[in-house]
Amino acid sequence: GTGTKIKGGITIGRDAFIGAGAMVTKSIPEFSIAVGVPAKVVGKRK
Repeated sequence: GTGTKIKGGITIGRDAFIGAGAMVTKSIPEFSIAVGVPAKVVGKRK
């Protein structure tokens, strides 16, 4: 999403969704939905 910040060394899984303004501080699994500061996985995409 717009304004998202991703810390170095992080892996974003295939088809993962990161919400606007999120700060990703750890890797996000594939098909996940992550939002917030710091970003937390709140769901899975189908």
